[in-house]
Amino acid sequence: MTSRSRRLLAAAALAVFFALPLAVRLVRGTPAKTVETAVAGPRALRPVVVAAGTLAYRDEVKVSSEVIGRVSRILVEPGRRVARGDALMVLEHATPQAQVDQASGLVQQSDALLASRRRSLQFAQETLESYRPLLAVGMVERLRFEQMARDVDVARAELRSAEQGVGIASAQFRTAQSELAKTVIRSPVDGVVLGIPTRVGEVAVPSSVSLPGSVLLTVADTAQTLAEVDVDEANVAKVAVGDAGQVFVVGALGRPVPARVVDIDLVPRAGAGARTYPVRLALLENRAMRSGMSCRVEIAVRGAAAAIAVPQEAVSSDAQESRGRLVAHRHVFVDAGGRASRREVTTGASDDELVEVVTGLRPGERVVTGPATTLRLLREGDVLAASEPAR
Repeated sequence: MTSRSRRLLAAAALAVFFALPLAVRLVRGTPAKTVETAVAGPRALRPVVVAAGTLAYRDEVKVSSEVIGRVSRILVEPGRRVARGDALMVLEHATPQAQVDQASGLVQQSDALLASRRRSLQFAQETLESYRPLLAVGMVERLRFEQMARDVDVARAELRSAEQGVGIASAQFRTAQSELAKTVIRSPVDGVVLGIPTRVGEVAVPSSVSLPGSVLLTVADTAQTLAEVDVDEANVAKVAVGDAGQVFVVGALGRPVPARVVDIDLVPRAGAGARTYPVRLALLENRAMRSGMSCRVEIAVRGAAAAIAVPQEAVSSDAQESRGRLVAHRHVFVDAGGRASRREVTTGASDDELVEVVTGLRPGERVVTGPATTLRLLREGDVLAASEPAR
């Protein structure tokens, strides 16, 4: 055998070595990809509205003073349970006490003057009546008798003035007592003292805004916790009292807390930016959570039934360039007689599990839902083998 023949034989052997596996694959066919599928069809969607906010106790009250005064004593500490009307804090009351003492003295003076005016009126009336028989027999001049009658009228007017003076003095005394009572800060509700930002010696000021000294302490009923969230104006109409929700508390481990919508404000929250409406949900489980914690809420709102819906995992997105811009396109893979068929779809409403398919699918078609690694690499025409029956 010549050297040329040997080279040709070697080349033929190498060709057979590399071509044989390809030939075997062509003879046996491409291996089927095992996939999970679901049938596209009518489903009841349950959309979710997501909002953020904070936790707060029901009947949480920020206690402020009604008068200006320096804090002299604090009678409670954080965590203490108090009843409505219990004394919480005492302000310096030297000036209000002096006003009470002064008003009390005026009341006593007015009472004494009133008693004097009553005696004067009684004396004038008795004198007039004693002279009436003498006038009849001519023993008293008529002018003198008429003067006595005028004295009675004057005494009666002075009595009315004295009675008014007693009323004014009594009102001033009650006002002074009320101002003195306001120096004792009392609990407006039954609950637990949450925090006391004020210290002895600081000045309490009556104010509805966040000025230093305006909030003396906070009392709340800790038996019920609310999630107060802001829902944007595009979604607030979807939310109704009684809707179920889930509350995810920042920093809290474990499953979300079930909740229910109990209140929706009719007017938006004041402030600049997008309009939002306060919505409150009552937590249905009493866990170790505190007022002021940040939270995220998912509210399951009422949704309509979709004519065609598929599981969320069946829909994939990719970006394609169109007129110089990247446009997102959504698609699914349909099991068409054991082969993968890519379908461009238009989607509509969705919830946590399902998404509505508006165009691109027919009811009853089977879509590929997973596994995710297989679905990500799936191509048009790939051979499929469903691992589960249609859902």
